[in-house]
Amino acid sequence: MFHLDGSDITALFEYLRSRDEKFQNESLLSTEKPGEGNMNYVLRIRYDSESFILKQARPYVEKYPSIPAPVERIVTEASFYKTIQQDPLLKTQTPLLLWTDEKNSLIALEDLGAASDYSVMYTKQKQLSSGEAEQLLSFLSALHKHGKDKSEKAFYNKAMKQLNHQHIFLFPFMEENGFDLDVVQPGLQSLAMKFKTNAAIHEATAALGAIYIANGNTLLHGDYYPGSWLLTTKGIRIIDPEFCFYGPAVFDYAVMKAHCILSLQSENILQMIDNAVNNLHCDEKLLYDKFTSVEIMRRLIGLAQLPLCHSIEQKEALLQQAAQNLL
Repeated sequence: MFHLDGSDITALFEYLRSRDEKFQNESLLSTEKPGEGNMNYVLRIRYDSESFILKQARPYVEKYPSIPAPVERIVTEASFYKTIQQDPLLKTQTPLLLWTDEKNSLIALEDLGAASDYSVMYTKQKQLSSGEAEQLLSFLSALHKHGKDKSEKAFYNKAMKQLNHQHIFLFPFMEENGFDLDVVQPGLQSLAMKFKTNAAIHEATAALGAIYIANGNTLLHGDYYPGSWLLTTKGIRIIDPEFCFYGPAVFDYAVMKAHCILSLQSENILQMIDNAVNNLHCDEKLLYDKFTSVEIMRRLIGLAQLPLCHSIEQKEALLQQAAQNLL
C-alpha cells in the first residue's frame, strides 16, 4: 500500500506519475498540509499547472492513532461527492472529486485554495451572519432531498456509524474510560461524574443511540459542525463527509445547533436552525432536542474536545441544560 507522506517527495512523485502520464513532464513544486485533519491524512500538492488535495484514510484516526478506524471511509466519502455533485446547488458547495484510488484508500479533490474552517467560532472570534447560516441550512435542505438508494451500499457506512456511536453515546458517559478530563480543564472530571453516574442519562443515550445506529431514509452529512465548514474566497464549502449515512434528517440540524450553542452564537442563528427543523413536518422533530443535547454533552465530557474558552461554571450550566433536555 502506498503511504502518503509529505516528507517523502520521491515516493509521492513516483506514485503520481504512475497514476497519470500528465505528471511525467511536470515538476512537483511543493507539498503542504492544508489544515489539521482529524480523521485522515491530507496533503496539498502543487505542480506546474495545477494544485489539488490528496486525502488518505489510514486504519486509525489520524489525530488519535490509538483509535482504529475503517479505511473504507474514503470510498464512502468519494461516493458522497459523486452522488451530490449531480445536484447543481450541492456541486457548487463542495470540492470536486477528481479521482479515487480504492486500493490505496486515497482520493484526490479540487484544491479550494486559501481557506480556513469555522473553528474560530469556539474561541469567540467569529459570529455567524444570517447569510452564512442560511447557506449552511440551504445545503442541508438540498442534501436531505436525496432519499435512500438501496444500490448505494456505501451510505450504510456501518463501521463508521459504529465508531461514531461509541464516541457520541457510550464513551463520554462511561465512569472509567481512561480519559482524564482534568487534563483538559481542572475540575472537569469531577463535574463529568455527576452525569456519568446518572442512570436516567444512560437510559436516554442508549435509546437515542439505537435510533442513530438504525438505517434511515435520508442521506446525511453525519458530522455537520464548524470543522466541516470551510470559508474560501468563493464562499462556504462543505467538506469531510466520511461520516455520512442514511438516518433521521434532524441529526444534521441537531449537530449544527449544538455547536452554535457551544460557540455562543446569537439567538437569531439558533432560531433559524429551529425554523428549518419546524419545516420538516415529521415525527423526527421529537428527536431534535435530544440529539442536540447529547452532542453538547459528548463534546464537553468526551474525547472529541473543542478549543472552547468556557469556564468550568459555564460548562456545568451547558451540561445541566443539555441533560434536562435529554431527559
